[in-house]
Amino acid sequence: MSAVFFACTIWTLISASGTVKVDHVDLISGEVTGKAEPGTPAYNKATNDTTKVVKRFTSKDWKTDRDGFHAITYKVKPIRINITVCAARI
Repeated sequence: MSAVFFACTIWTLISASGTVKVDHVDLISGEVTGKAEPGTPAYNKATNDTTKVVKRFTSKDWKTDRDGFHAITYKVKPIRINITVCAARI
């Protein structure tokens, strides 16, 4: 059975003074089909052809709460296979 995964990649910038700032967050999606068997072409493949950046978020897209945490809301279209969602905090 196939599944779809969503992952977040957070890109940061570090200023000359050492301040870390989130530049943007990429929401990444792709299909997961199961474990690849050793010796098969799929096992030796380092990439997933179905992976893509679904949405890129910048500071214009997130809201900061009173504790300083940034929150992003994004609705995905309904899909008919299993999904896995990843959340990240910095």
